Order: sequence, then C-alpha cells, then structure tokens
Amino acid sequence: MGKTDRYNNLAAQLRIAKARIADIESALEYAPPQVEALVQYRLERIRPALRAQTMAGLSDGLPKHSAHGLLPHSEILAKNAASHHGFDSTRPISTYSNAELRRLQRSRNRSKVMACPDDEDTGTVAKTGVRVAVLRTAADWFSEDMELD
Repeated sequence: MGKTDRYNNLAAQLRIAKARIADIESALEYAPPQVEALVQYRLERIRPALRAQTMAGLSDGLPKHSAHGLLPHSEILAKNAASHHGFDSTRPISTYSNAELRRLQRSRNRSKVMACPDDEDTGTVAKTGVRVAVLRTAADWFSEDMELD
C-alpha cells in the first residue's frame, strides 16, 4: 500500500468519523423528556456512591476511587449498572432487580435481562428464538419520535 492509498484510506476514515460525530450531535440536540427521565433514574442510582466517596474523602483527606467498603454491595451493583448498562433500552435502570443487575454485569447474553413482562410490545429474542415481551430499543423509540415531527 503506497502513501497515496494510505492517505485516501485515512481521509475516508476521517469522513466517516465526522459523519458519526454529526449524527451523535444531532441526536443530543433532540432530547425528549423521556430521555431526561431515563437519565434521572441513572443519576439516582449513582448519587449514593458519589456521596459516600465524597464524605469519606473529606473525612480522612484521602481520595476514594471506589465506593467499595463504603456502601452495601447492592448499591455498588446498582451504581455500576447505571454507569455501564442498558443504554439501548427504554426500561428505567431503577426497575431492575439485583439478580438482573448481576446478570447484566456477568452475562454476555444480555437479551434475557432486557425482557420486560409488563411491556405491551412483544418480539423474538434473536439469539434464543424465544418469544417474550421485550422493550423497544432506543433507536426504535427515537425513530418513532422523529416520525411525529
């Protein structure tokens, strides 16, 4: 591969990256109230850990990089899940049980955790072929909202 080919390849990758950034920026500008509600649910799960770390750090003057040892394991589990999982779902993170949160953190097949028996929508979980009530993905949710405009 010559210099020209490498340059053209890099230029193409830059154009793709710029397009992705533009897509993300436009999605961020359009934040319906449902998104704000989901963010608030996540912040409620993260807040206790931040509070405990701040209080412990202020009390002994040492930085606390983790809430381990400061909070019960269930609260740390909830904080980790709120920070790392379920961004593709409209299900509030606060509605997950501790068993579901543990499954989210440890499992590679998270489709079973995303199932919600109370949801009206039904579908087939792709990997297992089992028909269960499933949540709409965030992409479905945004596409429906965008069609209304």
